[in-house]
Amino acid sequence: RSPNVARILQNGWSQLAVLAPDSPQIHLFQGGQFHKYQPECTELPQAASSTDWYRGWRDHLGFAAIH
Repeated sequence: RSPNVARILQNGWSQLAVLAPDSPQIHLFQGGQFHKYQPECTELPQAASSTDWYRGWRDHLGFAAIH
């Protein structure tokens, strides 16, 4: 309902994910619709710091464990 939030999501500046309260399924909002999220890997990447994880990247990054 918020034009500002809609613009942020439609332009890909941010991502929206929701978790249903009655299941472990995550849905991503893309292209104006919610789609089931399918993880690309089952292992969580690790990095020494957040800077090490995002250095050199401009696009969205997945989750990582920071030690």
